[in-house]
Amino acid sequence: MAPEARERRRGLVSHRSIPVTEPCTHLTTTTAPNGSLAASLAQGISQYAERFEEASVLEIAAAMSVEDPHAARSFLLERTAEPAFPMLRRSVLGTIELRIEAAKAAARDRLLLVTGDDAPGGKSDKAREAIFRRDPGAFLPGAEVSKVRPFARAFWHVLIDGKDVPCVYVCRAAVVSDLHDMVECLAENRQYERGIVIGAPETARDIAGLLPPNIAFVAVPLATDGRRA
Repeated sequence: MAPEARERRRGLVSHRSIPVTEPCTHLTTTTAPNGSLAASLAQGISQYAERFEEASVLEIAAAMSVEDPHAARSFLLERTAEPAFPMLRRSVLGTIELRIEAAKAAARDRLLLVTGDDAPGGKSDKAREAIFRRDPGAFLPGAEVSKVRPFARAFWHVLIDGKDVPCVYVCRAAVVSDLHDMVECLAENRQYERGIVIGAPETARDIAGLLPPNIAFVAVPLATDGRRA
């Protein structure tokens, strides 16, 4: 047997019998234009960091808009870079704009409460109080006009089940302070078992949860012609 055959039988093959290929010269990874893998990785990390930063900015702006939509809009518009999430950015900005408009509407409503017909002591307040004083039973069943003179300028009385009950008007712009006047009245004048506060129907929402058990709220609506609705 030839020497080469004996080596093959023992499982030993000469390196000369194994085909030799050329070394791999092509990498499957994407490289930067300058051919640097490190530069490519750095570029990718930078892009992900920018996206993460933009997502954080959008999240912060959305949270800020709940309390201060104007500041949230300014914060968002400070970022002038091309957005990675344009649709999401437009959505957040749209929400902020809606909250700005809602804040403007609320401010207008508050202004009307102190300057318009519903201002403290304004036309609406005076009309409701006059209507109730003239015919309390129309709004509070069983109540009648009392002949007892008011003990303070803002107070008057109605007669219910033969007992005089103090009344006071509560305006929407000063619900807490006006209600406090009645609380003090009952505390200082023990002869009264209860009190009545009246106001606009909208005041019912404002005063909900504030009334003590011995104070009742009566809504007095107005018709467009100034008479009772």
